[in-house]
Amino acid sequence: MYICAYLIIGFIVGSISTVVIARNGLGPLGDIFVGLIGAVIGGFGFRLLGSTIYGVWDSLVTSVFGAVILLIIVRSTIGFRNSKSHLSKS
Repeated sequence: MYICAYLIIGFIVGSISTVVIARNGLGPLGDIFVGLIGAVIGGFGFRLLGSTIYGVWDSLVTSVFGAVILLIIVRSTIGFRNSKSHLSKS
């Protein structure tokens, strides 16, 4: 039961994070992956800052924050690779 809830929340968080950075989604599985990993990144980051997370809304905001950070890193890495390969083909 918990796994289904994590997957649904991961999909929601991944979808919200792709909307926040105004990019195309990664598909349902990609959004779930981004949401779940983003939740871990967000939780770790907020704990490093000394913040305590209470309740569903705090967890959702923390997860979206982490997913946005993850997407920015992934997009900058993929974008850099694409621009390098594009330049080398010219």
